[in-house]
Amino acid sequence: MKDFRYLPCDVYLVLAIWQDVSDVEVLDYRGACKLVKCVEVEVKGWQGKSLEEKCKWLYGFLKWLWMEGKKLASAWRYVTKYVMDMKVENGVKAVIDAYQRYVRERFGKDVYVDLLDIEVVKAAKVVQKVAKELGMSVYDVIKYQHECWEEIREPLVLQRMADEDLVKRRIKVKMDEDRKQGVVVCKGGNSGGDELEKVVAKHWKNMLSIGVMFYVRKKGWLAELAREYWEELRDADSRKRAELKVKYSVENVVKRWKEAGCPRDLLE
Repeated sequence: MKDFRYLPCDVYLVLAIWQDVSDVEVLDYRGACKLVKCVEVEVKGWQGKSLEEKCKWLYGFLKWLWMEGKKLASAWRYVTKYVMDMKVENGVKAVIDAYQRYVRERFGKDVYVDLLDIEVVKAAKVVQKVAKELGMSVYDVIKYQHECWEEIREPLVLQRMADEDLVKRRIKVKMDEDRKQGVVVCKGGNSGGDELEKVVAKHWKNMLSIGVMFYVRKKGWLAELAREYWEELRDADSRKRAELKVKYSVENVVKRWKEAGCPRDLLE
């Protein structure tokens, strides 16, 4: 019989983390050993990972395993699936970045999002899918979740976007209200990027020619930019005005529009 007192430290990591994420009190040494052997093969560069990196990976996997209702004894069977699922991490990270950027811009808050949270990953995939299906930017999908009704005073947690039907209903509510209010929106999700850029450039050029001060009370992404420009412009001297003219040129505004995730609600 194998002496469990002399097991690799990774096995003890598995057991400690498993006890932390689950309510299982009996230690399954054999299940932990099988898992570690499998991880060493399936997870690229496992041996070279730091203790912190190993803990982070194992915590994410074992938490996912527990929420899936699986046992530690069979954990090794699901490593490959988990590794494949995590390959979409870049896409998930992009959604989280867009969410954090929106919350910062709308609510002035920096929020922490746990990339290892299964519901976060699920929500990110839903947001990506809906954005692609409806021809919207990820940023706009997130934005519409918050702006479908006026009562929202705090940012929705990302996990609340894990229900695809609910996400689509919120978008429909927002779009229906925009149509009633006559909001100018870039239509046609299949349109090329150059075509959408031309729409933004045309609107901003027109606003500059009329005067941005006349748009500060309107709504939409360009209206927000007009307010920002006007606030900087009011107290600027001649040198500063010249710098602002470059900063808020049509070319730079189009660039900022792209960086903001190509929002569609331009101006009401």
